[in-house]
Amino acid sequence: MNFQKISIILYIFIKFRISREEEDVEPTKFLQNFGYLPAGTHQFSQESMRKAVKKMQKMAGIRETGEIDGWTKYMMAQPRCGIPDVEVRKRAKRSGPAISTWNKKVITYGVLAPSSNAQKFKRSLVDIRRAARQAAQQWSDLADIEIIEAPNGVKPDIRISVERDGYHQSCSFPFQHGTLAHAFQPPYGNIHLNENVDFVMTNFTENFGSNSLFSVVVHEMGHALGFDHNEEKDSVMFAYDTIRKWRFTERDRYFMRMSYGSKKSSPTSSTRSPPAPKPIPTPTAETDTLRPPKLCEIENPVIVNYRNEYLIFKNAKITEAIAISAMFPGLVAAPIQAALVVQGQLWVFVDDKIYVIHGRQIVHAPISLKSLGINETSIDLAYEWHYFKPPAIYLWKNEKYWKLDEHSWYRKSDERYPRNISLNWANVPKNVASAFNFQDEIHFVRDNLIYRMNSSRAVFDVENGYPIRIQQFFKFFS
Repeated sequence: MNFQKISIILYIFIKFRISREEEDVEPTKFLQNFGYLPAGTHQFSQESMRKAVKKMQKMAGIRETGEIDGWTKYMMAQPRCGIPDVEVRKRAKRSGPAISTWNKKVITYGVLAPSSNAQKFKRSLVDIRRAARQAAQQWSDLADIEIIEAPNGVKPDIRISVERDGYHQSCSFPFQHGTLAHAFQPPYGNIHLNENVDFVMTNFTENFGSNSLFSVVVHEMGHALGFDHNEEKDSVMFAYDTIRKWRFTERDRYFMRMSYGSKKSSPTSSTRSPPAPKPIPTPTAETDTLRPPKLCEIENPVIVNYRNEYLIFKNAKITEAIAISAMFPGLVAAPIQAALVVQGQLWVFVDDKIYVIHGRQIVHAPISLKSLGINETSIDLAYEWHYFKPPAIYLWKNEKYWKLDEHSWYRKSDERYPRNISLNWANVPKNVASAFNFQDEIHFVRDNLIYRMNSSRAVFDVENGYPIRIQQFFKFFS
């Protein structure tokens, strides 16, 4: 009986809170403010409204009904970050490694003292610096970067300040109803705290109406490092500052490593430094064994455009006759089957493993094909197809191919695959060995010939004038 009374009281309390919050919610305006609907109009079809609501519900971690029900209005009224959940320009959610990052190993931040005009803000400069220092340390621990407070007189990369609602008429992110703060991604990086929020000095938001300054600063610093919101309710990058104990989820850690590289372990006094690697010999006229093979002598290489340079792999070497393990330390010295670039990271396929490389460093343990939903011991080739936005990623093996789901943060195979290659790729030459992308078009390699495809034609066949020999395609190597 007591349990029933408690349940009834709890139910009434929740319903009361939802009803009170509903009074201030304008669902259409909310959906426009946070990128789910285009701004500048109030005329939307039922279907577009339903899709927008379902996307919002997914990001809020509630049941995806497509209806503006009580729980939806309740979440719309919760304190949250002011950054849109959906990129306004593209109307598509990007959840993955940061596209815009700081191209440096030491990132600085600075905290501006609250101005005399910020009379409603109760926290001091010391409080903000303390929260920022703690946030910077926690993000720094995840990757091969150091986030530190800028010395006096040095312009910081990330500037943290307290601002009033409507502080800049030209600002693209004014404080919306219920927003706590917002930030700008690299190369800007500014973090703005809402003057009207009564922040408290706790590690987490523990009570309604008492938002943790640290929780908000560490979240906004994630934006300043280049990351978007995600739908994991316990993630530091969840958009809503509800009563919860957030954490850096495996997804957050993965994206941080993918964007900034894995943290290097610090040597201790008892740890002997490994010997310096031997320099890679430079080919000379006398060292014929080191002379790179001519491109006309190479058949079925793996080709990839990585950081505006073409790498051409053959067996366990690159065409400059450099061992792969020398260019990418930690990568196994074994023939590779395929390579492609995914959101700025180099994916190298060796048997049933995928090595993910940032710069020249492997960022984490290899991904298995099985973890992507592909039960094969190896693949034949891989490529991006820019016919779709974002580009679609395809993997081939024998007579089958898979498409990786662009909406899945870990790029798992689309559940509708595998399919037979002959269904959609019938005009691709038989027995191709590898593929790569150039000028947003797919190029297949067979023997020492390159076949450029034409995506603009309905039949999707080989471009006029192709195939051509590898050395003719890469004539700048000659």
